Amino acid sequence: MLNFIKSLKQSVFVRNVMMIVTGAAGAQMIAMAFMPFITRIYGPEAFGLLGTFISVATILMPMAALTYPIAIVLPKHDADAMKLAKLSALIALATSSIAAFILYFFGEEIASLLQAENLVLYLMLIPLAMLFSGFHQIAEQWAIRLQLYRLSALVALFQSATVNSAKIGIGLFSPVALVLIGIQVFASALHGGLLFWGISKTKRGVASEGDALTIKKAASKYKDFAIYRAPQVTMNAASVSLPVLMLVFYFGPAFAGFYTLAKTIVGIPSLLLGKAVGDVLYPRISEAANKNEPLYPVVKKATLLLSLVGSIPFLIVIFFGPWLFAIVFGEEWRSAGSYARWLAGWMYITLLSTPAIKALPVLSAQRFHLIHTIVVIFIRVLALFAGYQIFSSDLISVALYSLAGGILNLMLVFWVLRLCWQFDRG
Repeated sequence: MLNFIKSLKQSVFVRNVMMIVTGAAGAQMIAMAFMPFITRIYGPEAFGLLGTFISVATILMPMAALTYPIAIVLPKHDADAMKLAKLSALIALATSSIAAFILYFFGEEIASLLQAENLVLYLMLIPLAMLFSGFHQIAEQWAIRLQLYRLSALVALFQSATVNSAKIGIGLFSPVALVLIGIQVFASALHGGLLFWGISKTKRGVASEGDALTIKKAASKYKDFAIYRAPQVTMNAASVSLPVLMLVFYFGPAFAGFYTLAKTIVGIPSLLLGKAVGDVLYPRISEAANKNEPLYPVVKKATLLLSLVGSIPFLIVIFFGPWLFAIVFGEEWRSAGSYARWLAGWMYITLLSTPAIKALPVLSAQRFHLIHTIVVIFIRVLALFAGYQIFSSDLISVALYSLAGGILNLMLVFWVLRLCWQFDRG
């Protein structure tokens, strides 16, 4: 055991993960410290509109750059990666412009279709959210490529403090949904801008080696991201957004607000640990594949580590969710705690699936990931529909949705581990 602990301390991988975890943990602690005040300033309906906006924007944001930024980590040479960055920026500008055109002429019809007429005032912010998200993804993946984990941690801390301070400061004078939505949109721009600024200070130039890869060739070489990964991420985002949209449609904005808060809080461990491990693991898996090193031990070890570390916070929510939410956020949010109990199991499995999902591009298994996501969406829709049509219960709808998501994600983990084992055997 002592040798194991000593090896962990000496591991570059663990040190990098801890660097990101420290920043992400600090950012989440700041957010949690502000949240009891924010939930008492803005009511469930404001959170419901925020959740609806995020649900619509989240479906569209992966299409902003067609997920090409994710490929920035893969090329051996910085010059080739820079071509991918430029390609991603051009696509983000184009797609956000198209979205602005569509929403300008058809925004009212879209809001009416979602049974969220109040959202029509905010729909024109979605193209901005897409554009800012695209540039944020580029900056984030470039920072990962350069292994600037300390920079990522510091930016996360500063962004969290700034964004949550703005929610309270502005909300004291105008506690409306527009404030929450506007800050949500510009939070991505702030995060991306700070990362770009920090990267520029590293003074790391782009080597000429690898310049043969033009923007057009980069688009062709990594076309799997546009063909398979972009639709997969978009469909996955749609499936994640379904509960909010269906709760608004069937039960009203307040219920969507309960779900939005529950998912935000329960998702913290996944965001904290999953993103940290994923950001460090992704280039590690890519490097191992390029050097013909075994992938199975890397993915398996990361999965087991997450299963141990991540179990505690989710168990706490499962046992004490409603009581904790009522105490921390106010009695009117007790229902959110009931949602959180069911979401905790799904979020735990989602956390465990992080290493497997990061391995998929390296294993050239993005087509399978797309097919898996289509199946997940179909079953999740059935679960939500059954909860409403058969049981007429918002809580049962959330429970069935969470169970379906957890089981299917667990199946994905085992399949990817098997694929890694086969990959290692050649």
